[in-house]
Amino acid sequence: MKKIIAFVILSVAITASVSAQEVIKGLKNQVFLLKGSRALPMIKFKEGISVLLENKEDGMNFTVIKNGKQYPLIDPVASATYGQVAETDVDSDGSTDIIAAYRTAPNQFILYIFKKAQFETEYKMWSTVTGSTSVQFEGNSKLTLTNADNTTAAFTLSTEGKLSPVDSK
Repeated sequence: MKKIIAFVILSVAITASVSAQEVIKGLKNQVFLLKGSRALPMIKFKEGISVLLENKEDGMNFTVIKNGKQYPLIDPVASATYGQVAETDVDSDGSTDIIAAYRTAPNQFILYIFKKAQFETEYKMWSTVTGSTSVQFEGNSKLTLTNADNTTAAFTLSTEGKLSPVDSK
């Protein structure tokens, strides 16, 4: 009985730790990796590609796997303490976009949005977002950033991937 209680307490502690580090909120198809973990989480996208997260000597690796070939989505990140990859249609154009993020400190993250233009075969970086706590994608190129003090700020992404604050009226 004591083992079961200890397991439950440990599970709750791990879940709370992971959710506190989560950068991308509210998306269903996503995976994450903690620094030092030997896990190899992989996410498969509707487009037929997969992204593998892995801790290696050079840091956290985000590797795209397509048609048996592998290439880095972003350069390895030595300072990453948490990595996350998800898929969504950021700008509601009917095409799946890749979202990759990593946390470098408790209140600092970097997030990359990759798009694939029509008739293209490779995803290309479209935008980069930095923030303190988390980001939630609302669709139609809108996203909400949550800050360390739990305040939020709404933004839109232009067709060029530039972030602009939404006027609060």
